[in-house]
Amino acid sequence: MVHIVKQIASLSPKDTIQRVLALIIKKYKYARLASHHAQTTTYLTSAAFKQSNITKEPIVKMPLLDYILPHSLTIQTLADNYSQSLFTILGSGWVDYSVQETNHIARIRTEINEKNREESERIISVLLKSPFYPDQHAHCIHYYPIDWQYDCKSGYKWNTHTHYTHIKYGNIAGQDIKVPWELGRFQHASTLAFAAYLAYSGVESAHPKEYYAHIFRTQCLDFIAFDPPHFGVQWKTSMDIAIRAANLLVAFDLFTYCGIVWDEEFSYILKRSLQEHAHHILENLEWSKVSRGNHYLANLCGLLVILRGLPDTKHNISAIKFALSECAAEIHNQFLTDGGNFEASIPYHGLSTQLIAISLAALKGYSEYDIQKICSEEVLFPCKSAHTQPKNTQEFQSLIDTIYHGVDKAHTFLRAMSVDDMHLLNIGDNDSGMMFKFTPQGHWASLQEAINTYHNINPSFRLSDGISLFPEHKANESFEWIENTLSMQSSIAIAEAVLKKQCSWNSLYHGAIEYWIIDSLSKQNQSYRLQDVEIPFEEEYPKSYSFPDFGIWLIEHKTYKISARAGFIGQKGKGGHAHNDQLSICLAVDGQEIFGDPGTFVYTPSAHTRNMGRSVANHSVFSIKGMEQNSWIDGSGDVLFWMKGDITKAKASLDKSIWIGSHKAYEQEHIRKIISEPSTIYGIDDCRVNKEKVLVFHCVPGIVPQIVNHNIAMIKTQKGTDITIECLEGSEWSLIPALYSKAYGRFESSVLLSKNILSTKNQCEWKIKIG
Repeated sequence: MVHIVKQIASLSPKDTIQRVLALIIKKYKYARLASHHAQTTTYLTSAAFKQSNITKEPIVKMPLLDYILPHSLTIQTLADNYSQSLFTILGSGWVDYSVQETNHIARIRTEINEKNREESERIISVLLKSPFYPDQHAHCIHYYPIDWQYDCKSGYKWNTHTHYTHIKYGNIAGQDIKVPWELGRFQHASTLAFAAYLAYSGVESAHPKEYYAHIFRTQCLDFIAFDPPHFGVQWKTSMDIAIRAANLLVAFDLFTYCGIVWDEEFSYILKRSLQEHAHHILENLEWSKVSRGNHYLANLCGLLVILRGLPDTKHNISAIKFALSECAAEIHNQFLTDGGNFEASIPYHGLSTQLIAISLAALKGYSEYDIQKICSEEVLFPCKSAHTQPKNTQEFQSLIDTIYHGVDKAHTFLRAMSVDDMHLLNIGDNDSGMMFKFTPQGHWASLQEAINTYHNINPSFRLSDGISLFPEHKANESFEWIENTLSMQSSIAIAEAVLKKQCSWNSLYHGAIEYWIIDSLSKQNQSYRLQDVEIPFEEEYPKSYSFPDFGIWLIEHKTYKISARAGFIGQKGKGGHAHNDQLSICLAVDGQEIFGDPGTFVYTPSAHTRNMGRSVANHSVFSIKGMEQNSWIDGSGDVLFWMKGDITKAKASLDKSIWIGSHKAYEQEHIRKIISEPSTIYGIDDCRVNKEKVLVFHCVPGIVPQIVNHNIAMIKTQKGTDITIECLEGSEWSLIPALYSKAYGRFESSVLLSKNILSTKNQCEWKIKIG
């Protein structure tokens, strides 16, 4: 409650009244809803969801074996761990998520509310009668029940008796609700399907295809039995519910290309669960007149995917009509005219681009007959962001065109936001969010290497407030899977598939599976574009990219690429995913990142650590020592996603190779000028405030400058290029130990190359010489 009061205190009187009224109405509605759900089963009855209507053709196709084979060893290893309920979640390392209790009925009677127990028990009985192991006893069928309510890092467990409206989070230090949510997204399910396909195709495998199908079946039924609709942590947010439903349906369909024929009872229970997911999303849309973002896009995207596989009822057809209209409206609400996303975060732009591109693919898969049926259906779900819903095929196509142009511009923006044509700039928050995880993006590290490199896997590591992130049930695996969540190739491939663009040459390995599956979802059958891609050899430099609405500019020379940030804080002033990064730079030399933004670390487990990630002190800027640019509300929970408005009023311009940016966070305007030449970057900072200042460059993990003398520091790239950083002002260069987060929950050591500047100095000149 304290965090709500703090949020309200930061609003205008009009917004305060509206928010208080909304909270009162919401609380009353939730109380009635919880009471209603406690008095009856929340599973759909056979009358509400008929078994005869569930058969539809698969919405996606399995990629060609050639696109899966390069990843076969990783896919098989991941699938084998998932089969034993071993998961690595948001930097946890491999954790044993299995429940040791083997009396499943006893668990149900303890963990499931009374009105849902009978159906939960029936689902477990279906689970234990596996068609893939018909002659095996229950304890021999490779069933490893999963604790879907468990945060493996803090040890906290939510309660399946708790109605979703009463689920609390962010109120206990160390507790991270994102951990069970991430597990419950079922993004690992497609990996099981790919492992089955490898076995089906004759690739040497530890298990037959039926084994992976059995594991998928048991995990689905285990979830449905122990997470009845509307109860427990897995039903708290519609975003995660939408992502889960989409992943379940896609994996279910992919298995059919492995020669798997699902039994009728499982098919019915799963499709019924997907319908329950759709109902819940529609009843709990994460829409707000004042602030809505990627969560709402995920709601719409998940709906559009799963409705392709659900019965053509009036309710479902009308929901398609609604989601199409809302998705088109959100293109205008959440994407800027330069193509950037409105949340002031590059990783969140990548996620949002995925969401609108997948939504478009799902919509493009409808035939002319389907479109006419959708348009002629009555409106059962009133518009929220949109003004109208399509009444004919022309209006339907007009909305499709709106989404298409939004995806096209978002894709153009995304392509420019790379360090090396492979990885995104880590600007703003990064919670490692994705819709699908088809192609394995990451690398394997030995356990000792992982412990030495990633503090989150080191049992002795503590956050500054004493919190440990080391899981109690850490599995003793020899190798850790280190996910590369800053890889841009999945998002690029998804967008290029639906845009009918030739797949980028650097996406062929890292995004071919995404390209194929999204292409099949849109029924465009253009997979030939994965062939014969020309690789560019000679390019003209310098290149420049200007995105003034988002507030980022990039200049690229043959040997380096530099970005400079100056813009709004996003979310229409809420600033939920922005950092204090005005006038900060990122630099890559020889395709290797040198200076970067620190990332997010974590959200609700530690307010201090979350705020450390967005602090000006951790960015490559010139600042007043000890002062933030924008301030935030102190506290935990949802206040960690608010700023107290934007006092910086940052702006910038780029004229050829000269960038000039400014902000007004301090008593006097701070102006930064950057001149970019082929082998030298000149910087001039002007801040006429009589206080001690500091010049900082945040070196990414693995980059440790050598202090040559008072004024000069040097860095050598992996290719052997020398980088000289020189500043004649202030104190001697110093290296300050810091932390860096390339993925949510991941901590690596880094250093700040720092120089203190006297309070009497109003101007600071520096240069970076490359080569």
